Amino acid sequence: MTINCPQCSARLVMEDSKLPARQFTVRCPKCQHIIDAQPP
Repeated sequence: MTINCPQCSARLVMEDSKLPARQFTVRCPKCQHIIDAQPP
């Protein structure tokens, strides 16, 4: 799964097998913005 930060446009790549089954939050490593993400 690829997540794009809406604040700085950084791309975060996460393995689908390690994602939770429900909505989760991720902090952008570049700008520290908190992103709400939905699993695919």
